[in-house]
Amino acid sequence: MVKRRVFSFLGAVGLVLAGAGPLAPAATAAPQAAAASTCSSGHACVIDYNDTVLYRNAGNTGNIAVRVPNAGYVWNNGYAQQGADHIQVYMRAPTGARFTMCLHYGPKVDGNNPTIGRLLAGETVTSWRWRGECGANEDVWSSY
Repeated sequence: MVKRRVFSFLGAVGLVLAGAGPLAPAATAAPQAAAASTCSSGHACVIDYNDTVLYRNAGNTGNIAVRVPNAGYVWNNGYAQQGADHIQVYMRAPTGARFTMCLHYGPKVDGNNPTIGRLLAGETVTSWRWRGECGANEDVWSSY
């Protein structure tokens, strides 16, 4: 919960600073990361604060390391599919702490039944897997 409040403040600061000029994104991921320009329907994506897609994948991932240098979010732009339309996202903070979150599918929603999971500067998405419906309180970042 503290992570979300801190990000809300940092997100507002980031929006103010966004007009200061582009910063070069840095991501370590599979080849499609650099080629991805949009987050197509049916994909989950890691997107930086400038709305640049750093990584996208329509399947489960494993052993990825997509770092957002200046904050961003993970978006489940999936569609309804019984038992496989939500994603369980795994993330590592710069401190080494690990977090997970279940994301619902659809248009970008931040709040109740979120389809995006906010990322702070320096956080790294390490994997995700498609799954069924999120359980109670699984749609917020929780340490594991």
